[in-house]
This record gives sequence, C-alpha cells and structure tokens, in this order.
Amino acid sequence: MAFTRVIRMNFFNDPVISAGYNIQERYFIIGLVCNADDYGRFWYNSLLMKSQIFPMDEETSPNWVDQTLKTLVDDGILCIYEVSGKQYAHFPLWFEKG
Repeated sequence: MAFTRVIRMNFFNDPVISAGYNIQERYFIIGLVCNADDYGRFWYNSLLMKSQIFPMDEETSPNWVDQTLKTLVDDGILCIYEVSGKQYAHFPLWFEKG
C-alpha cells in the first residue's frame, strides 16, 4: 500500500466530482485514493474503509460508507471485482486521468 498520494487540482475542478458529490463524499474519495495501491486497487470492505478514512467519526456509519461505495460503483468511479472469494475495488480511470 502506498503512503503518499498527490491530489491534483483537476480533482477539485472535475465537473463530475464537484457537481456530483458533497464534501463528505469528496473527502471519502480522497481517502480511497490514499488507501489504494499503486494500481488503484483496494479491499472492498465498508468496515475497513470506515476505520481507515473515518476512524474517529461516530456520525459516519459503515452503512453510509457502503452506500457511498455503491454509488461510486454505479457512477463508474469504481469497479468491483472478486478474487478467491474476496471483493476488491479499483479506480478504472486510475492511469487515464492521472
């Protein structure tokens, strides 16, 4: 897993991101980017993502994380896949968008 990520300005100016997601959802996307490996992949587990991105936020529930992950999948921001019975997700445009 990577320890450092650069969030470029085009993330904040992207019309899909800025118009389609509220501030908490955008923070969550940044957290997912920080938790992804060098190929944009991570475990698709709402409890794990909640504990890594919102560790002290009691108002952010695992259910909210799960619903937001599903929204990101539906919107094409993420793709889900399975390997040996474990679910993973990745950013399909990881390299195209930079």
